[in-house]
Amino acid sequence: MCKKTKVLLVRTLLVFITLAACKRSKLGKIVEPETVIVSEGPVDRISPAEIYCTGLGYEYITREIKINNSESQINASVEPVSEPLDSPHPGNPVVPDYILQTVCAFPDRNECEEIEFLAGCCGQEYSYCVKKGYKLEKGENGANCIFPEGTSCQEFDFFNGDCGPATSQ
Repeated sequence: MCKKTKVLLVRTLLVFITLAACKRSKLGKIVEPETVIVSEGPVDRISPAEIYCTGLGYEYITREIKINNSESQINASVEPVSEPLDSPHPGNPVVPDYILQTVCAFPDRNECEEIEFLAGCCGQEYSYCVKKGYKLEKGENGANCIFPEGTSCQEFDFFNGDCGPATSQ
């Protein structure tokens, strides 16, 4: 290798090292993650129904209910899939062993399914609206709280403080 090529190679390396150092310094402090949690299945998120139930001081319960998954319950009209699937029996439908039921349990041992309670379909006497002395009605998009002056708003919005009865000033 000739002398000019060596000098050019050294200069090129120095430029790359300098650029790399500059780029790294712009990034600032490198923060290492504290803990990486690998989760199988969906990420748990708190539902509005859970927020509503626990926010009112009631117990939020999730139960596994075993279902009978005998061969007789599998729909015979389901046709097997020809391509291989990653399941115990490729081409056959997978039937779960249980379903999850979530309920809001009240102090008197009554309970409602969480979504039904939020929608005003059951447990109305335990709702935020009724506890505040107003009327609760089922609505298309959830329960509505009806106020004495004739105004209304969705139960969950009232619970969150986003709306309420009109106040005279």
